[in-house]
Amino acid sequence: MWRLVSLALALSVPATPRGGDPPAVAVRVTADGKPAAGAKVWASEYTADAADAAEPEPLTAAADGTVRAPRPKDADRRSWGLFARDAAGRIGWVWFPGRLSVDPAEPEVPLALVATAPRAGRVTAGGKPVAGATVAPTFYSMEASDRRTPGGPAPQIPVPAWERKRLTVRTDADGRFELVAPAAGYGLSYLVTADGFGESRWSASAGLDLDTQ
Repeated sequence: MWRLVSLALALSVPATPRGGDPPAVAVRVTADGKPAAGAKVWASEYTADAADAAEPEPLTAAADGTVRAPRPKDADRRSWGLFARDAAGRIGWVWFPGRLSVDPAEPEVPLALVATAPRAGRVTAGGKPVAGATVAPTFYSMEASDRRTPGGPAPQIPVPAWERKRLTVRTDADGRFELVAPAAGYGLSYLVTADGFGESRWSASAGLDLDTQ
């Protein structure tokens, strides 16, 4: 609902003054409906695959879950977003497609976190395990439309480059690995890189093992 309201009101919001700093966006980070005090929030440009993007300085949510996120200087002309993670490993994302979706006078933008858990998988080739391959999550996507609620968790959560590096794992001698992903309701896209096999992209629906062969 906040998006629809802000879209209508933002038409009257003047563009960022030339040479001035863009207004900050007020965000409230929650987990299970409660303030996610201390959660880290990163603001960055949204791109389909920014594997080499540098990690921006994170913001920290206050005791009531609020944080004021500075908009990029050219936010009027490009997509950007906020990725959040708390100490329990819960994650969340909110996407801003441009200035028409952001109104500084509106109430806080909701950013709801979802719990994460390990998802098991195995990399094989010709029926044999591939040891030492790197596996990195790239994107999480909610699969059940009836789980999407206004102000609830994001239907899609892209994994920023710095978070991707933090979550990258290697397969063991039997080709097995575990990736961190939303605990329920989300499909997972991931990247596998192995000597002699190059780089390949894979995806798996919610609840399924990450069998990669």
